[in-house]
Amino acid sequence: MSLTVLLNTEVTNVVELASGAIFCFDGNKALQMSTNDGASFSAVPGSSGITCRTDSLVANSLGEVVFGSIATPPKIYYATTSGTTQATGTLTNAATGINRISADVSGSMWAVTDFDGNIYHSTDHGHSWTSKAVSYPGGSIGHVYAICETTYGLAVAGEIGDANISSDGGTTFVSWGLTHPSPAGNSDYHGNLWNIQQSPITGSLFATIGDPFPPNPSAGTCQVHRNADGVGVWHHVNGMDNSGSNNISGFAFKGDGTIYMSSIYSVGPTGKVYQSTDDGANWTEISATLGRSFVGTARIHLAPSGRLYISDHVGLYRYTFGAGSSASNPMFFGGGV
Repeated sequence: MSLTVLLNTEVTNVVELASGAIFCFDGNKALQMSTNDGASFSAVPGSSGITCRTDSLVANSLGEVVFGSIATPPKIYYATTSGTTQATGTLTNAATGINRISADVSGSMWAVTDFDGNIYHSTDHGHSWTSKAVSYPGGSIGHVYAICETTYGLAVAGEIGDANISSDGGTTFVSWGLTHPSPAGNSDYHGNLWNIQQSPITGSLFATIGDPFPPNPSAGTCQVHRNADGVGVWHHVNGMDNSGSNNISGFAFKGDGTIYMSSIYSVGPTGKVYQSTDDGANWTEISATLGRSFVGTARIHLAPSGRLYISDHVGLYRYTFGAGSSASNPMFFGGGV
């Protein structure tokens, strides 16, 4: 694969649309865009003064990007290269900003706030939103790091508890259980569930856990639930258990079955990118193959064009695969795709 360096500055998330337009958050969490295939970037019209959550940038199926603000009460926007529009709807019961937004599934999108885990739903590609009353196992899941529509229901990943999945439209969540490994065997393992995503190729469900706090700052791993498994059954994978990652931030799924996963190590901090060619059973770290030593959290995005974007604390990079490659848009972009 060939590498193009698009920016030599911090980029916290990136999305390429089918039109070829590229959108990203810069180090100041401001929305930038490129209409010339990444040759240059400029602020999106109408986005001045909007401070964005790092991982809240996604594409809808209308050729727009949807993103949330840090403001309280929270606000959600959608944008094209022509300008930015605030979505309608009152986002109630929240004291923190929008942390994650799920990908567009036939017009359905979900958003969740950072600490209190309030959920909002859109049925018109992110143009309007309604609040959902939510009941989590144990009452709270702390900071919320991911939200994703799956064939099992709506999945939410949080700081406290296990994989939480709702089969009633985001009202009641059931714990699906996860094993939280700790290399030190301590009882105070923090157990952050950083991400839940489902492969659009095989339907396998991936959950990633890790711990940024001592004494277990290297307990990052991935677990996978297969289609034939019962509720709450998860399998460990090879190449990731206690690998040193404390935040596994995102996935990208290629049409040929290849999966990419990105993470940050507590040492450095150093970003890492892993690859699996067997539906997540085995993982190999490929940063050296990609020709970069990533700094800080590495985030990945597989574009409709089939090109792989990776951003970190010092730059934005794009990888072009060889002939015959294909992309498949995952149910959730972002990070940590």
